[in-house]
Amino acid sequence: MGRRGKKKGPNKPPPSNAGACDVEVSPPVSVKSRTPTAAKIAAPRQPGKKQIDSKLTIQSGTSESPPAPAPESKASDVEKDVLKHVSEKFKNPEVPITFSDLVTAITKAASERKKVAGSSKKDNELKEKLGTILRQIKMDDKVEKSPLASDKPLSNEQGLSEIKNLLRNKAESTHKSRAESLDTSPTGITEALLAFTKRAENRSPTDTSNSENLKDEIGSCAVCSKNASTKCTGCRKVFYCSRDCQRNNWSAHKDACRPYKVGKIEGFGRVLVATRSIEAEEEVLRERPFVLGPRPCSDMLCLGCYRRVDGSYRCGKCGWEMCGQDCTSSVHHAAECQVSRAAGVTGRQALTSAGYDEHCKIITALRSVVAVAREKTRWQTLMERYGARHTLVAPASLPYLDHQQNIIEPLRNVFRIDLNPFLRNMSDANIHTILNVLQVHSVPSRSKYGEVEGLYPMASLLGHSCVPNTRARLEGEHLVVTATEAISAEAPITLMFSDILWGTKARRDHLLQTKFFSCACRRCSDPTELGSYFSALICPKCPKSEPVLPTKPLVSSAPWACAICDYQVSSEELLETNLRLGSEATQELINPTVVGLESLLDKWLSKVHTNHYHLHAVKHSLLQLYGRTQESEDSKDDAYWKEIAKKEKLCQEFLKVCSLLDPSMAHSVPQFGLAFYELHKTVLQYAKRNFGLAKLGTQQLKKKMQLARALLRRSMDTLKHEAEDTPEGELYCRCQEEFIAVGKWMLSVGLA
Repeated sequence: MGRRGKKKGPNKPPPSNAGACDVEVSPPVSVKSRTPTAAKIAAPRQPGKKQIDSKLTIQSGTSESPPAPAPESKASDVEKDVLKHVSEKFKNPEVPITFSDLVTAITKAASERKKVAGSSKKDNELKEKLGTILRQIKMDDKVEKSPLASDKPLSNEQGLSEIKNLLRNKAESTHKSRAESLDTSPTGITEALLAFTKRAENRSPTDTSNSENLKDEIGSCAVCSKNASTKCTGCRKVFYCSRDCQRNNWSAHKDACRPYKVGKIEGFGRVLVATRSIEAEEEVLRERPFVLGPRPCSDMLCLGCYRRVDGSYRCGKCGWEMCGQDCTSSVHHAAECQVSRAAGVTGRQALTSAGYDEHCKIITALRSVVAVAREKTRWQTLMERYGARHTLVAPASLPYLDHQQNIIEPLRNVFRIDLNPFLRNMSDANIHTILNVLQVHSVPSRSKYGEVEGLYPMASLLGHSCVPNTRARLEGEHLVVTATEAISAEAPITLMFSDILWGTKARRDHLLQTKFFSCACRRCSDPTELGSYFSALICPKCPKSEPVLPTKPLVSSAPWACAICDYQVSSEELLETNLRLGSEATQELINPTVVGLESLLDKWLSKVHTNHYHLHAVKHSLLQLYGRTQESEDSKDDAYWKEIAKKEKLCQEFLKVCSLLDPSMAHSVPQFGLAFYELHKTVLQYAKRNFGLAKLGTQQLKKKMQLARALLRRSMDTLKHEAEDTPEGELYCRCQEEFIAVGKWMLSVGLA
């Protein structure tokens, strides 16, 4: 489960220096960046507090165990921690478990263990192998019909049963003589998983473009039917006994292999399109970046894992602010570390003292320049694949001048690349080309702790849509692109390159400035934005507050009009309205209060639609503040319960809008997770109160408690990939604690 570190707004607003372009200078309020999460408002968790008693133990298996672990070493230390974490996981009967939870518990032990100096490389290897094991086990034919295949939350008993069956099937297919003696205790299960990693250590790659060659299963070679242990690295579904068999079968297999190809689609250009039907939650693409760096952010970040840091720890070689020793050896940090040492740069202060504030942009640019200098042939291949859209950045344009003044100048003046033998031949023209390609083709994604962007051989050709059919997440060294809905053959595979919680004009202006195309997706083409009215104004003439919508959604200069009367608003008036509302909302959200936010809503609800994107951000903060002024039972008066009623209604409205814009819940994770959590609190409070007042019968109360737990489960499911030391991950842990607490309360009143 990994989790946490404070986060203040990873999303970069649309550029404000757009010159003649009709662009909102004041960005839309970022929901993530400007509002406190419930985890921040609620009482902090005690340092070092464990959710499960660490003294609990589990019984060892009574039957024969899988192969014994290696002799005492760094790796066996990892395995001890794995057993400890998984023991704790399985001893908690209240929390529903999934197979992913099991593997996450294992990877948490591997990634967080810092007892053995210099062991981070071994830990990362173990973590990556466990990820590979999870994927291949879930793709096993014998598991396809199991609840584990969809990672559906199961009870503790169900989860153990399914995992036992899974491991028994694996034993039958690989070591038939040991199938009957398989140890299916929690310890045995964990050791069986670790045994898979032992066998994985001996695998040898057959495809240099993808280092994950799966050799932990035995199957039948697709060509000669011999026993084979090597899977195709493209689809991970077909076995081959040798390279020759794989080559001989390629012409027949290629159409069914990787589910994408590079194609040309009108309105998209060169993009990835599906070669076959792709199911929701199917992995579409997994690859390493050519270069990776932090997205623009004003906070101080660790340049290894991208979590927020306070500057108390610095890299011992170059002086850059980091989170700890492990990240100083990150392969991504190597570029600025080497160049900084040569130039005498000692961290972020060297840039700010020279007048350069955008250190994240500069670091990503420096990494890109170093990567191009080192891998010229690979860079040329990428350039040929990407096409010429990056050439749309004209000399003397605002983006060009921004690159020159805020990136190239600090590279020369602070990092002194002119004096670096490795980089001295980089001309301004070459660097501009690199920066233009990075701007146009970089893929945004979330790492464990923060927002990053990178250039990829194939993922950089994903198309854009404001209703994307995939999500991208960084897992270790790989970008993993997963389908969020079913994708039909020949359809473009799309990702979101703007912010899903901005209005149409803001999104389209941002994409035009940064990616040099005008989006015409179904959301941008719909005046109502999929029925959300996320940018709509309100007609001052009509008594029923009719919405004012764009007459031509894809023409930014077109007027907006009421569908009932003759009222119209020019594009200039619309821009002014959005700027004023955005400015007031931003100011109010600096130190939000219930009175201040309600006053802002009252002022603007007669001018813009209740679902307007600026008001949506205000509501995100308000739904957290409602009900927190009177926490003690004695002080809960009528005013408090009126506030709770407002909170319940607001949560429902908020979730409805989010669901219209992001039906997969993959692109607004913090918003969904928080709203489900806050809604559960209102259900719980009403249920307990009404039961105490004898307004609810026992069965009615039980249904309310079950609803509260279901909302908590939805929140946990949404937030399960968030790092523990981020606000979202902290909220995940809080949901776990309250899920257990609700269960105990139900037991105490005889409802279980």
